[in-house]
Amino acid sequence: MQQYETIFFDLGGTLIYPDFAFLKARFSTLGLQLEEEHFFYAVSKASQSIDGYLTQNPHSTDSDRVPVYLKSLLQELGFTGGVDSFIEHIILPRHYETNFWNYCPDTIKPFLEKLSNSYKLGIISNSDGRVTEILKSFALEQLFDTIIDSHIVKCEKPNPKIFHIACEKIETPPEKCLYIGDIFSIDILGAQGAGMEAILLDATGKQREECKTIESIFDLQLVLN
Repeated sequence: MQQYETIFFDLGGTLIYPDFAFLKARFSTLGLQLEEEHFFYAVSKASQSIDGYLTQNPHSTDSDRVPVYLKSLLQELGFTGGVDSFIEHIILPRHYETNFWNYCPDTIKPFLEKLSNSYKLGIISNSDGRVTEILKSFALEQLFDTIIDSHIVKCEKPNPKIFHIACEKIETPPEKCLYIGDIFSIDILGAQGAGMEAILLDATGKQREECKTIESIFDLQLVLN
C-alpha cells in the first residue's frame, strides 16, 4: 500500500458505536443475552442495510436513515419486543437528548494514539453537530488534526465536497489520504469519488472487489504495515 500522510475516519459505526451497555441491559430484561462479538456483527449488518435503502431513497438524509439503521440493528440482534415502538419511544428520544452512538471500546484511544505518531488523523462524519462533543467525552478530540461534522459544513457524505473540505483543512491532497468507514455507498463511494483510497470496516467478513475490507478497526494496522 502506498504511503499516506493522513488517515480520515468515519465516526459512528467506525470508532463510536450504538449504546452497547443500554442495549445489553434491555435485552437482559427480556431474558436475552447480548454478546459484544454479535453486537459488532449486527452493527455491520445494519450498515449494509443502508446501502439497500439508498438505492430506493437516493436523496435521503442522515437523519432519515437513522431509524432504518436502528431497525436493522435490533432485528439482527434478535430483539423480541415491538421494534418500531422501541425505536420511536425509547431509542430516538434518548438519541436526540444524549446521542445513542456513545460506546467507545477502551482499546480505541491507544490505537489512535499509536497511529497519530505516524499520520495526521481526521474525522469526516455525517452527524448533527455533536461530533466534537462526542470525541471530547472520550478524550479523543486532541488526537485529530481536523474534525468535519456534516451539520456544521452543510454537506453530507457521499458528496465528494465534504471530503475535499476535510483535505483543505488538513492540508493534504486526496491522493495522500486514506479513509475508513462502515457504509459502502456513503463512506467508500464518497471517498473514492473525492480521489481518496478507502477501506470498508465490515465485521461480517464480506469481501468487495471495489475496495479493501477489514473485519475490525484494529486490523487497519495490519493493512498499513
